[in-house]
Amino acid sequence: MSSKISQNETLTDTSIDELVDIKDIKINTDLDPEERLRRFIEEIKNPYQFKCDGIMVESVFSDCNTTLTDRLMEYFRIME
Repeated sequence: MSSKISQNETLTDTSIDELVDIKDIKINTDLDPEERLRRFIEEIKNPYQFKCDGIMVESVFSDCNTTLTDRLMEYFRIME
């Protein structure tokens, strides 16, 4: 991969025109999982920042033991 993947940039640093739309990426399920992942990252350019249907998406991960499932369960309990 020629471009460096950065989780440190924020969406405010990025133009929506620079982002790849994840809906445009086609996954070849005939490939082994490692090759699928390699090609996905190559096509998405930055898996931490992309767009979906014209909406900017930013993935951020914290260094903790709480899972996304835990957070969603907590969120939906609060929303009840």
